[in-house]
This record gives sequence, C-alpha cells and structure tokens, in this order.
Amino acid sequence: MTLKIEIAAKPIRTLLVVSCLLSAHRPATSQEPPSSTVPQAVIPQATVPQLPQLPQHTTLSVSPAQQRAELQSQSQQHWLDGELTPAIERLQQLIDLESSLFGDDSERLAQRYEALSNLYLEAGDVQQAESSIHRASQLLRANYPSTSWQAVEADRKQAVFKLWTAIPTTDRQAVFDLSREVNQHYAAQQLGDALTAAEKLAALIAKHVSDRHPAWIDVIASIETIHMAQGNLENVGPQLEKLYSLLEQVEHPDHPNFG
Repeated sequence: MTLKIEIAAKPIRTLLVVSCLLSAHRPATSQEPPSSTVPQAVIPQATVPQLPQLPQHTTLSVSPAQQRAELQSQSQQHWLDGELTPAIERLQQLIDLESSLFGDDSERLAQRYEALSNLYLEAGDVQQAESSIHRASQLLRANYPSTSWQAVEADRKQAVFKLWTAIPTTDRQAVFDLSREVNQHYAAQQLGDALTAAEKLAALIAKHVSDRHPAWIDVIASIETIHMAQGNLENVGPQLEKLYSLLEQVEHPDHPNFG
C-alpha cells in the first residue's frame, strides 16, 4: 500500500538537492523563513481546473488529457474531503478512460489500480482492495523484465498489502485519517498542523513496520519536506541523506526514489 502523502511524492534525492540550494541562498543574518512557505512543485492539486466560459453556441471540446487530469483531480479532492464512494467512482472512470486510450494491459494503469486498492481498503472492502493491488502487480510483471525495479516493486506491493491488512482495523483507519490530515493542512499552508499530523503518522506507522520500511521512510521524508517549507533547513540535509542511505539498502538501484 502506498499512502496518499502527496508531499512525499518527490524522490528523496530531489529533496536533497532542493535543501542544499535553499541553504546556500538563505541570508545568513535572517532568521525568517522564505517568503514562499510552500514550494509550488509539491502542493497537491486539490481543485478542479475551471474551463473558460464560452458562448452558448460554441461546442466545448475537451481533450483526453484534460479529461484524465480532471478525473484524477476530482478523485483526489473527494478523498481529501473524506468522500470515498465518489473518489472510487472517479478513479474507476479514469481507469476506464485510460484503458480505452492505452489498452487494458498498459503499465500506466498500475498506479491507478494501486490507488484504487488504497481507496477500497480505506472503505473497508478488503476483497476489492486485494483484487486491485493484484491487478497493479500483474501489470508491472507483464510489462517489465523480471530483474527490473518494477518487477521487484510488484512483489513488494503484494507483501505490503498483506502487512496492512494484518494490522488492527482501528490503526489502519488512523493511518488513512492522518495521511488525509497531513495533505489537508499542507494544501492550506497550515504547516505547523501538517507537521504535527505527520509526526503522529510516523509514530503510528513505526508501531507496525521497521525504520527501514519504505512506508516509514516516506512519511519521514514528508516531515523533512514540511521543515523545508517552514524554512527550518539546519537538519534537513543530514536527515535526508540518512533516509537516502536507508533506501539504498531496501530499494532496487534503478528505483525512481533515487531520481
């Protein structure tokens, strides 16, 4: 299961570079955080783009790319609002659209099915969640060599799913709730509240996985991202270097986490 922590989406190596650049350009005499508190590149796209108003007689043509972006945005927004049923419906519509565009066996669909699995698991439908994560893994194995990072990831998706379904339901639901809370506060630039929620999430995940588990590493990377957004750069670089070193021990060397 990949948690919906949008602010941790960037590879840790990218975050390291950003932290170094910010540290290098930070005025030595100022203790104030940068004027832009949240990096533009990592703010979740929470709102659906509004199309311009056209005259009544004009036919509005929406490209497949626009349809895909809108469905993804709508699904994400519904999830942020705690509306799981419409979030699932929009994501399924997106899967159907991309299947028609790219084929039922396209590797593009793997991440969609993994996201669908997360939504079903949060909604309490373990059977549908398992079916969706199985489909995600199946697509990765079908499209990539057995020695690729994608094939390794396919096996791990199954193992991680079993791990999360084995933990108490109350803890699993709390993980989803805290993940949502982190994203809500971060999108609203409420960085202190986002940090508090992320730290609670890290503590909860640590109860069930080791500090070498990618799920734990991801949430710690989220915490460091929030520190960067707050301008607290002193310890960010060393911490990200430590996380990167851990990833080298648990990830395939070609994994995009090393981007």
